[in-house]
Order: sequence, then C-alpha cells, then structure tokens
Amino acid sequence: MAQNVALDHAELEKSQACGEVYAAANKRIDREMREGALPIHEAFVYDLETLIAFLVPINFVERCREAIQLYRLEYAKLHDAFTSREGTPVLEGANPSPTDAPNTIEGLAVQASTAKNDR
Repeated sequence: MAQNVALDHAELEKSQACGEVYAAANKRIDREMREGALPIHEAFVYDLETLIAFLVPINFVERCREAIQLYRLEYAKLHDAFTSREGTPVLEGANPSPTDAPNTIEGLAVQASTAKNDR
C-alpha cells in the first residue's frame, strides 16, 4: 500500500514537473500531424533548442529529469515487490516499462508516428 502511494506521488510530481516539456513535444507532434513535416529551418531550430535543453541545466528540464528518475525508481520498487513472490510475476509475462506509457515523450512520439502512418 505504501509503495502504491509513493508511486502515485512520484507520478504526480512527474506530471507537474514535466508539464512544459510534454506541452512543447505535444505541440510539435500535433502540428506535424496536421501540416506534415516541419520546414527544414523550423525543424533545425526545434532540434537545436532540444539539444541545448539536454546540455544546459535549465531549471524546469532538470526538475522533469529528476521527477522521471524518482518515478522510475518507485516503479521498479513496486515491480520488484510484485515479482519477488516466489520469483514469478503476478501477471504472467508482464514486465511493462514506464517508458511504454503513453504520457511519456517517447510514447507521444510513437502515437504520432503511428497516427501519421495510418493516414
């Protein structure tokens, strides 16, 4: 029970801390789905901004990174608690990853790519 609360808290913190990052990624994905690929100069600027965000410690990006790390740690603890019972997972064959969730940047990118290919 306490582990579920810790995971819920970590997920809430991640959602709050990463709101700006998710919004920016979602905005680009939505635009590309509506209008197609960005013009080369806009894609370059966006990619350059992304690179700078990864290299330069920007406060809201760092908070997001730390929140994601905490979420993954709490998720792993909960997953270990379920799989430690006699060494078998509670759900046979289930070993989901937090990065598979649709509310991650990677998940949004996969959704956008799939939707674009379905057109």
